[in-house]
Amino acid sequence: MNVSTRVKLVALASLSVCILFLGIAAAAQTRAIAGIQPESPLRLSPGAPVGAASSVSKEHLAFTYVIQNVSGEDVVLYAINWIWEDASGTVVKRGDYTYLWSFDPDKPVLRPGETRALTKDLIPRSAVLKAQIDSVLLADGTAYGPDVSQSRQRFRYMLSATRSTQKRILALLESQGPEKAKDLLRRELAREADERRYFSPKLIISKP
Repeated sequence: MNVSTRVKLVALASLSVCILFLGIAAAAQTRAIAGIQPESPLRLSPGAPVGAASSVSKEHLAFTYVIQNVSGEDVVLYAINWIWEDASGTVVKRGDYTYLWSFDPDKPVLRPGETRALTKDLIPRSAVLKAQIDSVLLADGTAYGPDVSQSRQRFRYMLSATRSTQKRILALLESQGPEKAKDLLRRELAREADERRYFSPKLIISKP
């Protein structure tokens, strides 16, 4: 190996180390925090990055939070608001929500003291990810949070629609037998794909 080749290899190795160092430094700047909400029946605890979201982009990271029910009641609904801030604390993105709810009283979202891991990915490097409780609904009817996502309203609508369908099915079973009830269920399920648009509505802003 001649001198020129050795110099090139050393330069290439030095460049690789610099790139690795810069990548580590950028990752170190990326943080996950939780909003201070002492009255919340839920507690959010941020963890360390779980790695790059390599399936999408190496420029993003993923973080795992632990969410715990610190109340004495079952949680039947919660919504988390994810907020991105830059290094100066300026909000660069908000309005990204994670929902979870349950209509089954025997299978609540979180029982008292229970914890659940919650992972959020596609976090830009050098950004600060802030998680806040937007909404909580307890089994006894107690509600917490600003509910900017309107998750409680959606929950009530869906619960009402579910109960209405159940009553119709029961009435058909009692009056006309199982075949009519099956037909109703097939029609209701066929509408599911069309109704998904209501969960991700497109926002249209009218300009003056």
